[in-house]
Amino acid sequence: MTNINPYVTGLRKEIPKPFLIDATNYSDLFPSILEEFRMSPICGFDIETEDSNRHEGLNRVMKIADPEEDSGNNKLVFDYRRTNICGFSVYGINSDKAYYFNLYHSDSHNRLTLKQVQPLLDIISDNSKILLAHNSPFELSHCRNCWGFEPKNLLCTMQLAVTCFGPDEYNLNSLSALDIRPNLIALQSEIVRKFSNVDSSREFTTEQSDLINKFCGKQSKAAHSYNGIIASIAYSYGLKQLVLRLFGHEMSSFKETLGSSVHMGQLTGEQVTDYGCEDAYWVMPLFLTLKTYLDHTNPALWETFLVQENPMTYVYSDTTVQGIKIDLEQVENYKNLERKNYAQALRKYKAILRPLITKEWLDSDLREDYLKLEKAWYEKSGLKTRHAIYTWVHSKDCEDDYTQCRQVNGSVSDSWVAERNDIKIKRLSITYYYTIRILLYDLFPKLKPIVGRARTVESDAEARGNLIERNPENKALASIINMMHELGSIEQRMKLYINPYVNLADPDTSKVYPVLSSRLASRRMAGSNPNFMQLDKISYVRGFFVPDDENSMIVSLDWSQVELVLIAELSQDPEFVRCYSQLPYEDLHKVAMSTCYFSTPEVFDVIKHLPEDLTEYENVKFVDNKGNQLTGPKFYKWARKEIGKVSNFNYWYSGALASVGERLNWSTDKMWEVTDAYRTKFHVAEAWREGVRNMVANQGYVTLIDNHRRVRLEATSNWYQVMLDKFGGNAGDPLNTFGNECLKRISRRSLNQAVNSVIQGGCAAITKRSILSMEQHLKTSKLRARFMQPIHDELLYNVHRDDVVEFIAEAKKIMLNHPDLVKNVLLDCTASIGLNFRAFNTKDNLIGQFELDEAPEAPWIPKELVDSKLTPEMIQVTIDNIFKSRGLDV
Repeated sequence: MTNINPYVTGLRKEIPKPFLIDATNYSDLFPSILEEFRMSPICGFDIETEDSNRHEGLNRVMKIADPEEDSGNNKLVFDYRRTNICGFSVYGINSDKAYYFNLYHSDSHNRLTLKQVQPLLDIISDNSKILLAHNSPFELSHCRNCWGFEPKNLLCTMQLAVTCFGPDEYNLNSLSALDIRPNLIALQSEIVRKFSNVDSSREFTTEQSDLINKFCGKQSKAAHSYNGIIASIAYSYGLKQLVLRLFGHEMSSFKETLGSSVHMGQLTGEQVTDYGCEDAYWVMPLFLTLKTYLDHTNPALWETFLVQENPMTYVYSDTTVQGIKIDLEQVENYKNLERKNYAQALRKYKAILRPLITKEWLDSDLREDYLKLEKAWYEKSGLKTRHAIYTWVHSKDCEDDYTQCRQVNGSVSDSWVAERNDIKIKRLSITYYYTIRILLYDLFPKLKPIVGRARTVESDAEARGNLIERNPENKALASIINMMHELGSIEQRMKLYINPYVNLADPDTSKVYPVLSSRLASRRMAGSNPNFMQLDKISYVRGFFVPDDENSMIVSLDWSQVELVLIAELSQDPEFVRCYSQLPYEDLHKVAMSTCYFSTPEVFDVIKHLPEDLTEYENVKFVDNKGNQLTGPKFYKWARKEIGKVSNFNYWYSGALASVGERLNWSTDKMWEVTDAYRTKFHVAEAWREGVRNMVANQGYVTLIDNHRRVRLEATSNWYQVMLDKFGGNAGDPLNTFGNECLKRISRRSLNQAVNSVIQGGCAAITKRSILSMEQHLKTSKLRARFMQPIHDELLYNVHRDDVVEFIAEAKKIMLNHPDLVKNVLLDCTASIGLNFRAFNTKDNLIGQFELDEAPEAPWIPKELVDSKLTPEMIQVTIDNIFKSRGLDV
């Protein structure tokens, strides 16, 4: 179903001739051009831009590339407020000419004005026509900002490509013809050495598992990995790669066109004409090909594109153009605080390490047992890393925080160096996982390394917590691990939040201008510059975000357990349906807990009310996964969330309770015993899950509730045989043994990906349709509100304070009303409001996000209403008090 090539349609045998229209020929040619486009029902459109006057912060993060080629891999950061449109190109269907108009190129004497070309823009944006552009949110955002022009008839061919296929789809014939031997050269000698005489009755060694992961790792993009191999034949979403894949034509590249110039504005109109006209032309055959493909293979999906996917491109543009205001003073304060804390933590860390990082340790032999586990890097880099650690630990501390931080590399020091325009010096990265493993396993030779299910050594935060629990007497180890956590947390916050916001925020507006898209395999939305999906609910970073003005609030609307609700809808499992066919929901997490710890949910309920001096019940000790002793009520809360909730999400996406097992240090047998109990508890849902897996194995794809398809050829036997043939040899040959194991893992993963896609794709459809319905409602109502951003299943709106109560009521009606998608169970959602996006707290954030459906304690909330759903009247009281807390009059 992924072979699009038979549906390729051509417009002309020859590519149309490009024509430059500028001041030299405008008067002679423009009237006939207007007439030509009046007669063309479909037009291709493209703009060329430059933002050389971008604010300084963007220069520090700029990794610019051709915007039409933004397939999700490039780091595109445009200054949307300081961009100039250098020119635009248009093409009318079946014409032998394409036109490029010079508006802002270096040959300024030949430029045209917006007023001169406006008649043509009016014609091509007429609703009776179809206007095509690739990555249309880019065109829309700049046309709105630069020209005040917003065509309502724009179809995005990139979004149409996303509708047709996933980011990793390809033609199976292309895979059959592909020779992967050049890709495997880098691994071949290791494969032959490590996979000779493999004992099929034993587990793979750590070295063998490492090698397998190099090929089939989920995140790897290396040329020798499976992902790297598929990337070479995948259709992709960039216009130039799509044209090459489908039509065999290699378009001019952005870099080739730019040459030695820095940006498009430095080129003349003539130098850009061929490049610009190509883009305006090729969207036409691309559109017709993809439309024909859908007509023949999945006609219902065309309707989904028209009513859901393409309208969302306008929403993506809106969110970028309007931006999100942040409190730059707070960002700056936290940046300085984190830097100070980091410098202090480094001094403390060095003091802890000095007695342990001795000359004797430095000169000692590598640890033999660890060498067997991590031979590849430990043998090559172990001593080198030891020396770097020794040099750093015994270096002199500095009173100046900047100088102290510069002793190591990382997101704190690197950004500080860049800010001061100093020269970056390569030094020890103290939070790099190789450094961490040396400090854990190499420094403590008696410490037994934690080895994961994939036979790889683990050193992440959870593994470090397990090490403390297993070695309670080792106080030095605990001190080191605590410092690792502290330093890693600071670096993570700097990397994900503070550094991006410092650089991305426009100094004139105090706004960031995030770019939204929907190009994920699940069809979920994703964001960049900054990525709001990374926001941590408990992080102070949420306090950076503030409403548009002093009379507005941030309103957050969040579906409750929507992924599990969709499993109930799709599977009709009686336990799921029972929980999610009533409001408020029954507690499915509590039901799941009974499979892990207790015989029934009722028994589990008992511990909520046990005396605080009891430390266990029915042979279950009230201890969390870090070894902390808890009271019964606290254990109930921890176990419900960390075991019950994790089980409910972990199982359906992986088919096992491995994450729960690792948290509780279960043996493999114990983990599968509990997994079987969980499957039995939800046996109807399990039958549905297996049905999805069988479907993708038989036909290579599954259909989502909005008619999208998630193609996973990797689940089919045909794919398996095609790939196995590429490894050659007979059973027992090293390359064949290696390939067989890699392919089995990729195939198993694809089965789980299919289940994941059905659930996540359903969430995506509900989210997008809710946003679009709300957009329509806002246009016809008097509510003063705008959509800001999605954060997974959470929708953020900026709402005027006087409209909040009515807005929430209307938004909930829309979000919970999807009878075409959810018929047999009930959707539910919660709302919160605040003057920033950080959680409400009576101690330090009285203006933060206040939960309206489970009210927290607050000075204005009667005790009997705590943890309950507030009435509209009490919501208004809360609004008034939040504004009072900021010092404003009501």
